[in-house]
Amino acid sequence: MSRAVFLFSVFGSMAMVVMLGVIAVTSMVAVVQGLFYRLDCAIRLLFAGTEGENSKNGKTGEEQTHASHRAREITRERPEGKPEEQSEHHMTADEFQWVTQSEAGGLAFWQAYAPTLKVDLSCSALQIGSKLLFIDPIPLAKPALAELAASGTPSGVILTNANHERASALFAKQFGIPIFAPVEALPELSSTTPPVQAFEDGATILGAITTIALPGGAPGETALYWPGNGGVLIFGDALINLDSTGFDFLPDRYCNNAKTLRLSARERLRFHADLSVMAFAHGTPIVTSARERLETLLGSG
Repeated sequence: MSRAVFLFSVFGSMAMVVMLGVIAVTSMVAVVQGLFYRLDCAIRLLFAGTEGENSKNGKTGEEQTHASHRAREITRERPEGKPEEQSEHHMTADEFQWVTQSEAGGLAFWQAYAPTLKVDLSCSALQIGSKLLFIDPIPLAKPALAELAASGTPSGVILTNANHERASALFAKQFGIPIFAPVEALPELSSTTPPVQAFEDGATILGAITTIALPGGAPGETALYWPGNGGVLIFGDALINLDSTGFDFLPDRYCNNAKTLRLSARERLRFHADLSVMAFAHGTPIVTSARERLETLLGSG
């Protein structure tokens, strides 16, 4: 019996050592994955202002084809007529990054890859004083969302067009906050979306963000401007900044009216206000030479 007990103890100890080893290796893998994710986000933001200067004058024919294919994935329709982008609630970003911060507030950014769309969905949040506004939000992991929400009082969700409901209802219900959307987008919104406060061109949301209508894009297409931190301009689908396309207009075939979109962009976006950062619903923010890059694109569009 003593020999059996001894062998049992030996094998039990060995099993425990193996189990602890597996747990240690699993933890190390998770840590390494987290570090790689942070490094990737940091590199994207560091080079966002200088990489991919792919205006229409600088792309090859193959790149134009790839850009059109990727944009088609952004806006393609499900059989029932609602953009597939709205069905990606299972897709969750693990972390967010602060793009710019000051005493006045800041711009946070997060994104995740949508496998069915084969494209990155991006979104942002503006912390303005004590308020926090979510713009075209996709789901964010609970610890990260709690950290972001601690930076200000969640005060609203803003949609830039009818195709960007995304996780807006989830955010609105979780924080008990209103959803703001362009008046032209209301007929296209899901019946399950909580009550929406409509805004028109030139409106000021919560006394801080100015709306700029860009007809010709998706229904209700609107850019959002905040004058803080040197000027922040946020786009929905009108302009994109994906790795595969660079900074460019949404390709013609996916606009309601591409000519109208370009005309409205030239007329509405050449303003004299400060501009230091541009953010997007599809692509990483531009943090270097934002005004110059916008003027170059508008001149070539």
